Amino acid sequence: MLGRAKEYWFVLMADGLAWFKDDQEHDQKYLLKLDNVKLKEKVDSSLLSFGKKHGFALFNPSAKFVFKDHKQLDLSCDTMEDCDGWKASFLRAGVYPEKDEEEEEGV
Repeated sequence: MLGRAKEYWFVLMADGLAWFKDDQEHDQKYLLKLDNVKLKEKVDSSLLSFGKKHGFALFNPSAKFVFKDHKQLDLSCDTMEDCDGWKASFLRAGVYPEKDEEEEEGV
Protein backbone atom coordinates (compact mmCIF):
# COMPACT_ATOMS: atom_id res chain seq x y z
CA MET A 1 0.00 0.00 0.00
CA LEU A 2 2.83 2.35 -0.74
CA GLY A 3 1.78 5.94 -0.92
CA ARG A 4 -1.68 5.19 0.41
CA ALA A 5 -0.93 4.39 4.03
CA LYS A 6 -3.57 5.51 6.48
CA GLU A 7 -4.12 4.98 10.14
CA TYR A 8 -6.99 2.67 11.06
CA TRP A 9 -8.25 0.98 14.19
CA PHE A 10 -7.81 -2.80 13.88
CA VAL A 11 -9.75 -5.46 15.75
CA LEU A 12 -8.82 -9.14 15.57
CA MET A 13 -12.02 -11.18 15.79
CA ALA A 14 -12.78 -14.89 15.65
CA ASP A 15 -13.81 -14.64 12.01
CA GLY A 16 -11.17 -12.20 10.74
CA LEU A 17 -9.32 -8.93 11.03
CA ALA A 18 -11.59 -5.90 10.87
CA TRP A 19 -10.51 -2.35 10.47
CA PHE A 20 -12.38 0.79 11.27
CA LYS A 21 -12.00 4.49 10.65
CA ASP A 22 -11.34 5.10 14.36
CA ASP A 23 -11.46 3.48 17.79
CA GLN A 24 -15.23 4.08 18.07
CA GLU A 25 -15.68 1.06 15.74
CA HIS A 26 -18.72 2.57 14.00
CA ASP A 27 -17.48 2.70 10.41
CA GLN A 28 -16.05 -0.71 9.50
CA LYS A 29 -13.91 -0.41 6.38
CA TYR A 30 -13.20 -4.08 5.74
CA LEU A 31 -13.14 -7.56 7.23
CA LEU A 32 -10.26 -9.76 6.14
CA LYS A 33 -11.02 -13.46 6.52
CA LEU A 34 -8.00 -15.27 7.97
CA ASP A 35 -8.39 -18.53 6.03
CA ASN A 36 -4.98 -19.48 4.56
CA VAL A 37 -3.46 -16.14 5.61
CA LYS A 38 0.20 -16.15 6.63
CA LEU A 39 2.37 -13.59 8.40
CA LYS A 40 5.82 -12.41 7.39
CA GLU A 41 8.27 -10.05 8.98
CA LYS A 42 8.23 -6.67 7.32
CA VAL A 43 11.29 -4.48 7.37
CA ASP A 44 10.75 -1.86 4.71
CA SER A 45 11.98 1.66 4.20
CA SER A 46 8.38 2.68 3.42
CA LEU A 47 7.52 2.15 7.10
CA LEU A 48 10.21 4.60 8.11
CA SER A 49 8.71 7.30 5.91
CA PHE A 50 5.54 7.07 8.01
CA GLY A 51 7.45 7.21 11.29
CA LYS A 52 6.99 3.49 11.98
CA LYS A 53 9.86 1.14 12.69
CA HIS A 54 8.09 -2.12 13.49
CA GLY A 55 5.84 -4.00 11.16
CA PHE A 56 4.74 -7.20 9.50
CA ALA A 57 2.67 -8.21 6.52
CA LEU A 58 -0.28 -10.53 6.00
CA PHE A 59 -0.59 -12.44 2.74
CA ASN A 60 -2.34 -15.47 1.29
CA PRO A 61 0.06 -17.83 -0.52
CA SER A 62 -2.81 -19.59 -2.29
CA ALA A 63 -4.44 -16.43 -3.67
CA LYS A 64 -3.23 -13.66 -5.92
CA PHE A 65 -4.49 -10.88 -3.65
CA VAL A 66 -5.16 -10.73 0.09
CA PHE A 67 -7.02 -7.39 0.08
CA LYS A 68 -8.58 -5.78 -2.97
CA ASP A 69 -5.73 -5.54 -5.49
CA HIS A 70 -2.93 -5.89 -2.91
CA LYS A 71 -0.77 -8.99 -2.67
CA GLN A 72 -0.14 -8.30 1.00
CA LEU A 73 -1.45 -6.11 3.77
CA ASP A 74 1.39 -4.19 5.43
CA LEU A 75 0.78 -3.39 9.09
CA SER A 76 2.98 -1.30 11.35
CA CYS A 77 3.16 -0.49 15.06
CA ASP A 78 4.67 2.30 17.09
CA THR A 79 6.62 -0.05 19.36
CA MET A 80 8.20 -3.47 19.16
CA GLU A 81 6.05 -4.55 22.12
CA ASP A 82 2.88 -3.67 20.21
CA CYS A 83 4.14 -5.51 17.15
CA ASP A 84 5.04 -8.62 19.16
CA GLY A 85 1.61 -8.53 20.83
CA TRP A 86 -0.17 -8.44 17.47
CA LYS A 87 1.97 -11.27 16.09
CA ALA A 88 1.23 -13.38 19.19
CA SER A 89 -2.49 -12.70 18.78
CA PHE A 90 -2.36 -13.75 15.14
CA LEU A 91 -0.61 -16.97 16.19
CA ARG A 92 -3.44 -17.72 18.63
CA ALA A 93 -5.91 -17.02 15.80
CA GLY A 94 -4.18 -19.59 13.56
CA VAL A 95 -2.20 -17.18 11.38
CA TYR A 96 1.30 -18.60 11.27
CA PRO A 97 4.55 -17.08 10.00
CA GLU A 98 5.66 -17.99 6.53
CA LYS A 99 8.25 -20.75 6.46
CA ASP A 100 11.76 -20.05 5.27
CA GLU A 101 12.89 -22.08 2.28
CA GLU A 102 15.64 -23.58 4.47
CA GLU A 103 13.06 -24.72 7.05
CA GLU A 104 10.97 -26.38 4.34
CA GLU A 105 14.01 -28.25 3.02
CA GLY A 106 14.88 -29.44 6.53
CA VAL A 107 18.22 -27.63 6.67
